[in-house]
Amino acid sequence: MFDNPIKNFSWHEGVPILELDNPTIQELEDTIKDQNRSFVLYESQTRTSALIVPHQAMEIIMEQQHTPNTYVTESELLSEVMKTQVVVSSDEAAVDVANYVEIGKSEVVIIKEFERPIGVFLPSYASKTLSETLGIEPELNLREKIEAVNKKWDSPFHAEFLNKVIPDTYWCAKGHSVDSCPCDEHPNAGCKKL
Repeated sequence: MFDNPIKNFSWHEGVPILELDNPTIQELEDTIKDQNRSFVLYESQTRTSALIVPHQAMEIIMEQQHTPNTYVTESELLSEVMKTQVVVSSDEAAVDVANYVEIGKSEVVIIKEFERPIGVFLPSYASKTLSETLGIEPELNLREKIEAVNKKWDSPFHAEFLNKVIPDTYWCAKGHSVDSCPCDEHPNAGCKKL
């Protein structure tokens, strides 16, 4: 049985990765407005990676009430954004990441190589897609689905449907990714497309 790395299940081409060297809050706001979509921020000074969801980041910025010249590394912005995110190495076993996600309830996994982000793994999207495209039982949890993929393939599995196609993924106002809107757990909270 081949143990697939998480890189093979990650979403590589659908989300931009921007490297910024300790931007100010104002520079980050400007970047969010310019991008007008979700992106991975790689803050090169601290080597921190985080998925920036525009409306979530703007709400945090407004709540924290920092001056526009405050540096991102001096604010709590990235730590707040990363509460439901984890960063893993691209060669880490997908099964181990799925296990970690289920224990830690991480909604976003940033995949890195040589300390730089290269992609994103969205557990809820991956779980749904593995069932829909490969016929894996939907009642299995994500770890069990990845184990089923590992048993099915004798060589590395490359989830082209995950890393080439931009998924219909939404961000619930309660701070997690979902594959449909409204969110099943928080139907009145509202959500926006990633």
